[in-house]
Amino acid sequence: MIRLSTRTRSLVIAGFAAAGVLTLSVPAGAGAIGSSVLEIFDFQLRHAGGGAQLTLAGAGNPGGDITVIQGNSTAGIGVGLNGVNVAAASPAVPSALPPYGAIDLAQQCLGPGCSPFGENMYGSIGQVAPPTSTYVVGDMVMSGSMFDASALGGPAGGSTVRTRADVSIFSGTNDGSSSSSGGADVAARLTANQNMDVEFSFDFAMSLLAFLDTSEPDTSGNTQSATAWSLSIVQLSNPLNRLNYSPSELQQTINLSVDANIPLVDSGSLVSGIFTMLAGQTYQLSVNQQSRANATLFVPEPGMLALFGAGLLLVGFTTTYRRRSS
Repeated sequence: MIRLSTRTRSLVIAGFAAAGVLTLSVPAGAGAIGSSVLEIFDFQLRHAGGGAQLTLAGAGNPGGDITVIQGNSTAGIGVGLNGVNVAAASPAVPSALPPYGAIDLAQQCLGPGCSPFGENMYGSIGQVAPPTSTYVVGDMVMSGSMFDASALGGPAGGSTVRTRADVSIFSGTNDGSSSSSGGADVAARLTANQNMDVEFSFDFAMSLLAFLDTSEPDTSGNTQSATAWSLSIVQLSNPLNRLNYSPSELQQTINLSVDANIPLVDSGSLVSGIFTMLAGQTYQLSVNQQSRANATLFVPEPGMLALFGAGLLLVGFTTTYRRRSS
């Protein structure tokens, strides 16, 4: 009959507990979500004081306010999940010629939960905490024009740009590391055809969500969701004549490394400061919009717990064998 010391009995009991009970304990509530949706509506370059949208000059409208010497829109989406990455990017699309900067990139999605919502779905977060699946999504669309191009057969009434980035990690799939981004850029070189004071105006809607639950044993993680938007316009012959506009309402970031569920929803109308344009002078205009989200979740593997329990059993029986041998 084998007699076990008190210490050895404790190790054996702990080993059975770890190898048996703990292998049945798979984290079920842990998870992470990051979501960022930014929508810009009716973006216009207009005469100051709420005046009319600046008109685009061309063969059909020689008396227009602005001549676009060179102008392009570009956009990109990038998503990554556990080392796998996919991306989509547009070629440069003319801002002053058809299709007047219009871009619609196909939604990109990775993970077993694809796709949780449809193409070009931006109006709300579209996610509910806690997560029930793992996926990474990016999407964007741009249409319209900041200039009134109606006299040239183009659009009027402002441009619309929508970007979104979403990540979700569900503990049932164990560890996960994810990132998503969607962005759009406009770069244009303009010549003013008259002296005028101008301003930029637009409406916006923004939805951010950051959720983290690491309450299950030995689980850790972090998540982030963010938006960014900015514009600049500068007179090339006089760099001191410049307007930089980055409204604080659109520079938002939520970082979580402790358990929480934080939504942030905002909307409104914004108008930049006044900028003076002089007839015959050329200006460089840049506009950038970004939605970003990322999340990481570290969940203990059930196999590791079983290995830990088996190790305790081995220690217990080894100790007993050595004592019997002596």
